[in-house]
Amino acid sequence: PTSIATKITVVPTTKPSSRPATTPTTGPTEERTTSPTTPPTAPSCVDESGKHQIHKKNRRKKCAWLKKKNGKHLAKNCGTADFEITPLGRACPATCNNCS
Repeated sequence: PTSIATKITVVPTTKPSSRPATTPTTGPTEERTTSPTTPPTAPSCVDESGKHQIHKKNRRKKCAWLKKKNGKHLAKNCGTADFEITPLGRACPATCNNCS
């Protein structure tokens, strides 16, 4: 293997001013809080309505469809080691038990 050195020239986008500023810039605009802030709330774990793309091309189903076939639909749409999560699986976190 051979390496080739490449020279890169960096050019400023604007010309620097001729003198430094005579007044200092303003400091931070927000004051610090004296107590911890409220942590963000987790999004609610609710299935979306409507039909969404399943593991089969050009097929769309509702979340309730995932509960059929003794878990076979859940495995193929909700994400497992063998199957990637589908748009239906992402739209149905409660049914897929994918709530964080």
